[in-house]
Amino acid sequence: MTALVLTRQSLHGVAELVLAGPQYRQSGTIRLRAVPGGSFATTKHPDVAVNGDLLLTSG
Repeated sequence: MTALVLTRQSLHGVAELVLAGPQYRQSGTIRLRAVPGGSFATTKHPDVAVNGDLLLTSG
């Protein structure tokens, strides 16, 4: 596998397990949104985002 494929699969795993899972438990949705700079974030509570190699939360 190429580095791009491995990176994409890793980010997909983070999106599913770290962002979408908690969001579903609290808000009943798994929708995520793209944010500037190639990052992604939840659309509902809890407010969590991935920015590069950082995991950002609202509190």
